[in-house]
Amino acid sequence: MKKDDATRELARITQALQWASDHLTRLDESNAARQLASVVLYTPLTVAVQRAAQAAAKLREYLTELPVDESAQRALAQIVADLDRCPHGRHEGDPCVGWTGPGLYTGGCEGGISLGNPHLKTGDHLGYTYASNPYVMPERGRRNDPEAWKA
Repeated sequence: MKKDDATRELARITQALQWASDHLTRLDESNAARQLASVVLYTPLTVAVQRAAQAAAKLREYLTELPVDESAQRALAQIVADLDRCPHGRHEGDPCVGWTGPGLYTGGCEGGISLGNPHLKTGDHLGYTYASNPYVMPERGRRNDPEAWKA
């Protein structure tokens, strides 16, 4: 399970525990009022649920404050940066003569300029955000702008 998924699930658990804690607290206070008690004695279940709700809230706060793993973020950024490379490993628009290593010449892209990824052209849809907004392959000059990837 990934950190975002765990945080989301923990938020749901925290919300459910808080609701249960509030409900049990009101129930104990109602029982005390019916018996005209001067002091409210909370049941062990109420106390346990209150403590669990507090612990879940602290854990959720801790998870949301954790720093992002920079090495994983860099690796993902490298993958995104490589999406526009031609089969010879050159970025779209860069010189491409087909040299891919010592003694390896494959002819290069037509005209000596990289044509980019033949499977992913500018404007192609890559996927969708959680809010159903599409991600698209931006123009070459705007590929370093995260906003350009959103349609």
